[in-house]
Parts: sequence; structure tokens; C-alpha cells
Amino acid sequence: MARWGRSLLLLLLTLPPIAVAVACNAFDSEPPAEVEPERDASTTTDAPPSLPEAGGDAGAPKTIAKVVAGTGHACAIFQDGRLKCWGANASGALGIGTTEPHGRSPGTMGDALPYVDLGTGRRAVDVVAGGNPARNDAGEANLLYTCVLLDDATVKCWGYNGYGNLGRGNTLDIGKGPNQMGDNLAPVSVGAKVKAIAGGLYHVCALLEDRQVKCWGFNSLGNLGIGDVEHRGNKPGDMGLSLPSVPLGRPATAIAAGGHQACALLDDGRVTCWGYNLYGGLGLGDTASRGGSPDAGVLASANLGESATAIACGWHYACALLTSGALKCWGYNGYGNLGVGDTTHRGASADAGLMGDALPVVDLGKGAPVKSLSLGDFSTCALRNDGTAKCFGNNTDGQLGINDSLNRGGAPGSMGDNLPVVGLRGITQLSMGYRSACAIAEGTLRCWGNNDFGQLGLGDTASRGDKPGDMGGLPAVDLGR
Repeated sequence: MARWGRSLLLLLLTLPPIAVAVACNAFDSEPPAEVEPERDASTTTDAPPSLPEAGGDAGAPKTIAKVVAGTGHACAIFQDGRLKCWGANASGALGIGTTEPHGRSPGTMGDALPYVDLGTGRRAVDVVAGGNPARNDAGEANLLYTCVLLDDATVKCWGYNGYGNLGRGNTLDIGKGPNQMGDNLAPVSVGAKVKAIAGGLYHVCALLEDRQVKCWGFNSLGNLGIGDVEHRGNKPGDMGLSLPSVPLGRPATAIAAGGHQACALLDDGRVTCWGYNLYGGLGLGDTASRGGSPDAGVLASANLGESATAIACGWHYACALLTSGALKCWGYNGYGNLGVGDTTHRGASADAGLMGDALPVVDLGKGAPVKSLSLGDFSTCALRNDGTAKCFGNNTDGQLGINDSLNRGGAPGSMGDNLPVVGLRGITQLSMGYRSACAIAEGTLRCWGNNDFGQLGLGDTASRGDKPGDMGGLPAVDLGR
């Protein structure tokens, strides 16, 4: 990835994902250049899982409970609830009180990688690693942020805050200076306890204890789903009880976010999405964005042909696991990321018969049922119950984990049994980020794909997974003891 000067960065913030000129009004215009911080579609609304007491034998390796690959950094939650993040850090996204990156040079991982100070007695339950990996004049990714759901049902965020995405009532970055983390970092005020979190490019959503959804941050495209296009969290007085809920009409049971859109799984199995919609990513049969109009009322749901059990969002597209066990995806499909053997977008045309029962099912071939989903920018991964995974879509940097850089899913015959499995076995959790991925496989942490910022945590900036033999010899990430 070439270095971008500041003028080019500003230009990129107005460009679409493909090089075309689009003349639209402010609400339906192309969004800033964004990438999807991966969200795990298996996000649930059950109470946060119980964790063992923090601490224990300081000399024993700590078991990793969850890993999340982001846009230029990644984070891992240990079984004892502690958190470590690595990769780019110009915005303080690693939450360690400095701007020093970790993971791209020798000696910066393992015990040299500090734990994030979450506050006295606090433990992490879930984490979002979001933002934009565009570089500043120094070649650093300085638009990254992190949010964590804690065991007391509160949320803390740090890193880049240009649109109020940290929910602090200002636009000041947090986490790159001393005394900014831990007990000095106040939780985000949303007016209720939080059960789950999800993050897009510059917006964050929370599923509350009462099954409502609230979002804050960037909102020029209706990202927050609250009937206007004003950012929230960037000025005093617009969080807490003043922050409106998304008008879903029914209780939500799960949430997902990516790019400039977000989705909620409702208690009746319907999927409702809002935000940017040029490619049909909301699944409503048109290209009109939703969530920014004051007279829209309750948001409409996508027609998937049957009820859903899990959801995930990518860059301008989304996927759902259905009650039958089928996997369906809709929206942008330029890389074959919908997994249906072509590059035709789905969900943007009412008369094309491309939603509902006509929306194709993703063919993953023989094997166990899908356990969970994870979407990157334009790459989709399905983790199966037998510990194997299959990924399709963009493979520029080997992020599909199949020892080459060829895209999959966009040509006839590229899916089903012809789609290779990820070159790891015994996978219990997988997270797709921006052209990179991480997984817990046979008890170890492995990351592959793009590594420009050291987000693979291997002490260098060399990509993995794009060459023969890469996955078989993939080193484990050292997070220390």
C-alpha cells in the first residue's frame, strides 16, 4: 500500500470504492473511502459470559477467548478478561498511552506488548477494532479506533474521534497520551446497560438491555438510523438519554455494522438495515439510503425468504444465516463476495427478482453446517461446526487463507466443493478484517493477509496467505504471558 500524502487522503475521503464519478445529493452521495472493521455475525444478546477472576499464574500462557481483526490493528481478549491490541497506533487505537506501533518490528510483541488498562477490576467481554487505514503524511494509519464492552455492561472507546465515534461529546483522540486510559477513561453514556456492540467506519452501535439499539458517530449517510444526518457524540449533550434509539418497531436480538451501514436482527427473525445503500446493501430493492430522513418512521426489513438467526455486515453488503441453515448475502458483489458465482449486485433493484426466495443461497459444498460469519471489506468467511472455514470474495493480500491471491466467488464453478478451505484446522473463532484475518485454531492465535501495519502481530510487515505453503507454515502470534 503506497504512502498517501494528506492532500491525497482528503481526496480519498470523497471517492467511491470503484473509480467512477457519482453525482448525487448529500444524503445519497458516495461515502468517504472506508473499510469494514470486521464484525462477528454470531453477536448474541445473552448476558455477557462469565469470566474467571483476572490474574492467576503470571508465568503461564493465557488462553485467548476472542480475537478481532480490524482495519489496521487487531485485538485479543484473554480468558481472564484482559485485552491486548497490536498494529497501527498513530491515533492511540492500541490504548497503551503512546503512539508507538506494535507488531511490525521484532521485539514489539509478546511481553513487550502492554495490556490495555480498562479500569480497576474491569474485564473485557467484546471488542470492536474500527476506522480507516488511510495513511497520514508520515505513512501511519491515524484514523483507527477501538471500543470494548466490559463486564459491567458499559462501553469504553479510544483512538480516533473525528466524528464523535468515541461518544465523549467532543472530537479529541484518546489513548495516545499518559493518564488517558483506565479509571480516567469514562464509559460511553447511552442511558442504559449494553449487551452487545458493533462498529462501522466511524460509527458505533450498541444493543441495550431493553433490546433497543443506539448508535453514535458519523451520520452523514443515515448511519445512526435516527432520522437525520447530524453526527452524535461529537458535542456536549447529545449522548445518554438524549441519544435517540433506532426505530426498529420490534426488539432487537443482535446487531452488526460495517462501512456506512448497520443491521439489527429482530426478535421475529427479520433483518433491518440502515445507512448507505447505493449497491443494495440494505436489501430493500432500491438504492435509496435509509435512516437520515425525519419522516421515514419505522425502518423497513429486508426480504430474505425466511427468518434469520445471525447477521454480519461488510463494505456495502451484508450476510445472514437463516433458520434452514442456509447462508444468503446481498449488496455489493464486485469481488464475488456474495458467493453466488457472479459479480452482480443483489438488493438494489425491485424488478430484478434478486431478493426473497430468488436471492441465491451460498454454496459452500459438502461439510458441516455454518457456525458463524465474519465479513471484511469485500471478503466473507464462514466458520463451520467441524472447525474448518471457507472464505470468498476479495483475496488481494491472501486474506482468504488459501495460499494464493486469486478472488473466489465471482465466477461460475468457483464455489461449492471447488472453494478451498482455509489452511488451518481446529478453528474455534475467526475474524475477518480489512484484507486480513485472525483465527484461534487448535488453541493458538494465527493471523494472515495484509500486514502493512503489523496487524498480523508477527514482527514484520510481510503479508501471509498469498503464496504456496504460507498457511501451513503460518507462525503463531506471540501475546506473551
